[in-house]
Parts: sequence; structure tokens; C-alpha cells
Amino acid sequence: MNILLPIFQFGSDSKNVRILLAVFLLLGCFHIAPAQEKILNLKHYSAEQGLSDNQVTCITRDHNGFMWIGTKDGLNRYDGHEFHVFKHIINDTTSICANSITGLAVDADSILWIGTASSGLASYDFRNGRFKSFNKTRSGFPSNAINTIAFAKFRNRLWIGFNNGGLGYLSMEDHKYNTVDSSRSCYALLPTRNDIYAGTIARSIYTIIRKTQPDSVRFYSASTINSIYIAKDSSVWVGAWNNALHRLDLELNYKQPYFFDKSVKLDNSGDEIYAINEDPSGTLWIGTKLAGLILFDRNKNSFKENFRFSIPVTSRVNAIFKDDFNRMWIATMSGLYLYDPTQNQFDITYLPVPKNTISCHIH
Repeated sequence: MNILLPIFQFGSDSKNVRILLAVFLLLGCFHIAPAQEKILNLKHYSAEQGLSDNQVTCITRDHNGFMWIGTKDGLNRYDGHEFHVFKHIINDTTSICANSITGLAVDADSILWIGTASSGLASYDFRNGRFKSFNKTRSGFPSNAINTIAFAKFRNRLWIGFNNGGLGYLSMEDHKYNTVDSSRSCYALLPTRNDIYAGTIARSIYTIIRKTQPDSVRFYSASTINSIYIAKDSSVWVGAWNNALHRLDLELNYKQPYFFDKSVKLDNSGDEIYAINEDPSGTLWIGTKLAGLILFDRNKNSFKENFRFSIPVTSRVNAIFKDDFNRMWIATMSGLYLYDPTQNQFDITYLPVPKNTISCHIH
């Protein structure tokens, strides 16, 4: 990095030095450099670095600190240095049941749960290194096509959203499946301390309430939901099959849409939001179908524009995971991206250089 600084030659007269210094400081107060584009540094992982496939679908972190990355062709465990790949082995019942991974979750006993696109559910026990399968035949699932999974601590349940199979949960005590809603495809699940927020096709978003009736359902009328996120201020943010980021409250009262494509009305024919997460500054990281990765300032209720990523993220973003170190892991159709805030602690500001001055380079 080179910074250009003006050089002034002062005489020996201390009075002249004081005058020149005062003028310099005065000019500095009135000459303000224009706002500059902030660069957010990303690291990219692909098949070249050992990923089983560039089409990354989901991410989680286990209690031992390993990152788990699901792809369209294999499950990956990352230890910070290299990837270890798990794939289905024919006639091996202790291997993972399928290679197309759609969801990941870790339960209270450190068991990793894996949703697949066509073969149901798998669990992985790190203590023996074996997988166990749960599916339509063995467990009574309505379908073997899983869209999403989420572990809820408050009832020790693994919630499962199916494609054309509705929504239900697996009890961690006896591993029995229980149906809650069998009528629609479920794309989004978000457990809280008291409720489960679920997003489905056509039926939109609803909560499964703990405090009143067990597993009762409350509906909110909107379009198909892809993603649900609750921010630190308890606002609910939703991505749907349209061009807006939707804000609601915890009771699912609709507040306002924010159009990320700079339009002024909802459009169901183009882009949509697949993933939402939040960094410590209150900025929402939003993954889209066509526009890549965008940022929304929740404190100002506006999308950020004066920034760019060191590596452009232009492909579809499937998931965004924030780990315990506030690192953002971004799953895309062109690999895995990592934003590490410890590698982005400094902003570079280029100060204006007055005309007719001699400049030198400081390294």
C-alpha cells in the first residue's frame, strides 16, 4: 500500500513554523476527502482446494469446531486446513445415504444430522465415524426429498421440511417421526426459545407455538418463503419468491418491504432471497438468486452501496452461516466464500494532495 503525503520545508524561524502549521491544520479541516468505496476481503474455496463439489448448499459448525459443508455431490468436513469428503458407498450401510446434501444441523449430543435431496435423513456420530439412515420406509417420512432441517433445543427435536411432504419433527429421545403439516413443501425453518417459524410454498410463514397449544399453527398471508431470520432487535426478516426483503414483528405483523433491485413494486418473476444472516454491526448479509451477495443496514433500513467484495460473488447464494468468531461462511453455486472480520480491521483512506507540492512514497 502506498500513501502519498505532501512534504513541507520549514525554515529555522519558529514563528514561521507555527504559522505554516496553523494554515495546514486549517486547510485540513475544510478539505474533506470524498467518501471512498470500502473493500471487504473474501477467501474462496472450490474443488481446487479440496471441496467435493463447487455447488455448495448448506453450512454448519459442530461442537468440536469443525465446519461442515454440504454440496450437490458430497459432504465435507473442514478443519481450517483441509477438507475431508464423505460420499455414499454402495452396499455400505454405515456410509452417508446420498451425496446431494440439502440441510445440516447439530443436536445437543453433538450428533450431526444431514438432510438429502432424495434419500431422506442421515445422522453422523463422530465417536464411531458411522452414519445412520432415516427415510420413508424405515422412519415413516412422507417423502425422502428434504428441503431443510433445524434442531430445536427447547424440545429436543429435529424439525424437517420436505419437498411435497410438509413439515414434521423427529424426537431425539426415540427417533420417531411426527407430522405437523402434510399439505405443503417447506423451505425454511427457524427455531427460537419458544416457537418454530416455518416458511412454506403458497401458505407462507407461520409459527408452531409452545405456550398455548402444542404444535398449533398461526398463519400469515404472503407469498412462498425461502428464508427467515430474527435480528438482534427481535425484528423478523423474510426472503420470499419476489424482489424484496420483508420486515415483520415477532407476532408476524407485516411492517415493510425493501426492494433490493431498486424497483418500487413486488415482482415474482425475477430475483429472490435465499439466505439472511446478521453481523455484529447490525448489517444483514443477504444471499440472492441472481444478484449474488448484498448488504442491508438494519440501523438505517437501507441497502449498502459504497462497498465491494475483493472477490465478486455473482452466482446464486444458498446459505450464509455465522460462526462463533463472527466469520461469515457463504454457500454459493460457485464454491464457498469466507469473510473474516479479523482480516478486515483497517480502512484505507487516501488523503487529498494539494497542487504544486512535492510528494514522496512511504512504504
